[in-house]
Amino acid sequence: MSTLCGMIRTSNRELPIDIFDSMLNYLGKYPGSRVFKSVRNNLCFGNTIQPIITQDYLEQLPRYSLDNQMVIIADAIIDNRGELYRELQPVNRSLEEITNSELILEAYLKWDKEAPKHLVGDFAFAIWNNKKEELYLCRDHVGKRTLYYTQEENLIAFSTLINPLLLVKENIEYSEEWIANYLAVMECLNELDVELTFYEGIKQVPPATYMIFKKDSVEVQKYWNPMEIKPLKLDSDEAYEEAFREIFYEAVNCRIVTDGEVGIMLSGGLDSGSIACVAAKVLDKNAKHLKAYSSIPKSDYIDWLPKGAVANESVYINELASQYTNIDVTYCDSDKLNSYNQIERLRTIQEYPYKYSGNLFWIDRIVQMAKEDGCKVLLDGQSGNYTISYGDITSHIVTLIKKKKFHSAREEIMQYSKVHGRLPKSVFRYFILLYIPKPIKVLFNKGKVKSAKLITHIINKDLADKWDINRYMKLYGMGKYYNKKKSINEVRSFLCNNLLFSQAAASEVRLSIEYGLVRRDPTRDKRVIEFSMSLPAEQFVKDGIERSLIRRAMRGILPDKIRMNMMERGTQSADWIQRLHQDWNNIREEFSKAISDYRIKSFVDTNEMKAMISKMNELPMDDEYYEVQAIMTIINLYRFLV
Repeated sequence: MSTLCGMIRTSNRELPIDIFDSMLNYLGKYPGSRVFKSVRNNLCFGNTIQPIITQDYLEQLPRYSLDNQMVIIADAIIDNRGELYRELQPVNRSLEEITNSELILEAYLKWDKEAPKHLVGDFAFAIWNNKKEELYLCRDHVGKRTLYYTQEENLIAFSTLINPLLLVKENIEYSEEWIANYLAVMECLNELDVELTFYEGIKQVPPATYMIFKKDSVEVQKYWNPMEIKPLKLDSDEAYEEAFREIFYEAVNCRIVTDGEVGIMLSGGLDSGSIACVAAKVLDKNAKHLKAYSSIPKSDYIDWLPKGAVANESVYINELASQYTNIDVTYCDSDKLNSYNQIERLRTIQEYPYKYSGNLFWIDRIVQMAKEDGCKVLLDGQSGNYTISYGDITSHIVTLIKKKKFHSAREEIMQYSKVHGRLPKSVFRYFILLYIPKPIKVLFNKGKVKSAKLITHIINKDLADKWDINRYMKLYGMGKYYNKKKSINEVRSFLCNNLLFSQAAASEVRLSIEYGLVRRDPTRDKRVIEFSMSLPAEQFVKDGIERSLIRRAMRGILPDKIRMNMMERGTQSADWIQRLHQDWNNIREEFSKAISDYRIKSFVDTNEMKAMISKMNELPMDDEYYEVQAIMTIINLYRFLV
């Protein structure tokens, strides 16, 4: 795992070497970093490496081609090394002797700008092509590694992190457009335009994108779209299950290669549980253990969740550990920690305001614990709901109806009702209401008591109008445009728009660099995503059972208590609002100060916020999620602005 930074001057002016050195020094402050740099004419390239695999110790970066016309710096873990080795055929070297940057450079020499199409893994890299006099920046398919850039007076600068680029900027200004994005939706999305950052003039290379900077032009090209994957048609359910296991096992196996310990962020669900089983079996062959970490509620937590939602998933995790004895489980209750008392440290790590207040503090604590236990790889299954364990009854029935398979839709509803012990008429009613136009639905529900949020928005209306936030809401089906009636293809389209991928990676990268380990997610593997996108809808929901494929494919591997659990679902961070009670007076005081500040008033509907806080109890209720989230969102922004 690495960080990188660089500068290119497109004119004859001298490079500001002192600024470049400061950028590299900033990146070199992180634990275990080996620092490399090269300065030649109009080019400064720098790399730091925090070794994860054996080949990281062999890296010598920046790396030049044999003719000295190409130079690369890379932050990369390549997972299809064997395949690339066979295809590229480097001479007189074994695969074990070849580094990831060498493979990427060889791929670029063979396939030019199309090289990333042939790579699998987590990567960001920069190549200076002296023959073409162009800078090539590239980010992996799902953006697991970050890459930011800025342009200042014939100077192009780039970095894994944002803060080094602030050293380049003559004038540092916050991006009003990014702030509008940040405040636009109540959900935990930081930005709706994936290229924007908190700082004006600093942008990020989107996932699955390469950029080519020439003297007078910039080429931007998206090189991968999983929606274009051809449908997969196999002869039987068993064939789909076998194909799933083959791809999923490889995605896990290639991510547990390290000279350190392997950990996993574990819940009691299908995704991380399946990853843990596969990883534990492989590690056991080498007499290694899998170190598992799970967040649990604080000791005095008062359960408030509805039936079927579980805050403490230890009963399922213990079942897993009893079947795989080389899984060592550590439960993390994050004693005394909460979203407020950790905000100052975490916002410094994150580099910009963030909205995922409910879970970042305990994720941070787990990454700390994993590092203390010697882990260099920390697995998770964060994207599993969209890939390996996708499958919900709503999109399945909508898909069947769109295909005019009405009999199949009826049979699935009947089976679903039986599996979940529900009256069929209640399930039919749910789907009928999906197809009733909204005005009629309002009349149908007239007189019924409906709990409402105390707020509907955060953003100042003038700011929203200025940046036409409504177009994003409409494009992504958010806010008033949200619609449950989506087919599987419509759901897939949203999941593949890069927003979710990019935001998840932004936080993961920063915590990884902070602690000197790498977070890796097999469910976000390019091959897993392509496989999931190629499957017919019927593989995800079958005989009324949601998330059917993974349940069938993991038979005999994942304990049945987890595999066939359809009545309970884990709710991590269920106690995050209760944790804030100890600091609530300070939170209210800072929030009141924030919404009275002139800088916040230009961004936030402060009248809405004042009305909201006046209606809240002395201590916030557990179901006031959106209200507390709004408060933390504004406090986070306020601390950056003052």
